Amino acid sequence: MNLEKIGGIIIILILILSIGLTVYSTTLNPTTTDNSSNKSVTNITLTENQLIDELSKNDTPTNISVVNLNIKQKTGSIDIKFADSDNIYNIKSKNDANTKTDVTYTSNPDGSLDVNVNSKDAENEIILSNKYTYNINGQIVSGAVITNSTANSKINSMNFNNTLGAYVFDLNGGSINNVNVDLTLGGISIEGTPSGETTMTSTVTIGGVELDLNKDVANINSHIELGGSNIKNNPSNTEYITYTSPNYDSSNDKFNLNNDIKIGGLNME
Repeated sequence: MNLEKIGGIIIILILILSIGLTVYSTTLNPTTTDNSSNKSVTNITLTENQLIDELSKNDTPTNISVVNLNIKQKTGSIDIKFADSDNIYNIKSKNDANTKTDVTYTSNPDGSLDVNVNSKDAENEIILSNKYTYNINGQIVSGAVITNSTANSKINSMNFNNTLGAYVFDLNGGSINNVNVDLTLGGISIEGTPSGETTMTSTVTIGGVELDLNKDVANINSHIELGGSNIKNNPSNTEYITYTSPNYDSSNDKFNLNNDIKIGGLNME
């Protein structure tokens, strides 16, 4: 069996894996999971007025514009959305009866706010406000992460570390500057419409990356140690892959993917 056939088989296997993990992440979406008797549901909200009142008591600057959202979770799902709201966050958390999601926040001298979300086994739907700029950091052992930006959302950075799971990044015309994903086993799906220039760096030990943008404005630099790629129906088993969309240089919207895969594949529609 020649290398081209081996590369093609690996691509097919990785695409199946990516599709399976995407279905897995959708199944864990907290908005679609049925309530059960052994689950407790809580809503945790921090409004702009609540924060200002609290900071005023401590003579702390109240002009918060940047929020650092730090998520630690062992298993489950995280569904991040954005809305035109005065709430800095609204978290709907579904936990086992004997566990809960803890949310704390602290202000910093530079005028930013740290929000810490800690869960054991949970389905967390997190709605953030378009009024603030967010830095989002996540550490998950096993689970799925879905991010849905909007045309008015502002994300400076997203950093995720996951052992087993799936990521779905739906760009939706939102502003995202930098994304970093370190995934041991699983799949990453990037879809939708980029706005401005987004740079994603991903490291996958075993798994796949799927890129399906509404605009052909990608610049890809990928290293696949064992596997293959399929870019615009052009399969390849080349270890180092570079691709620049014809519209990349002339467009104000750009998506840069710097990708390293040990065993797996890359697919771009």
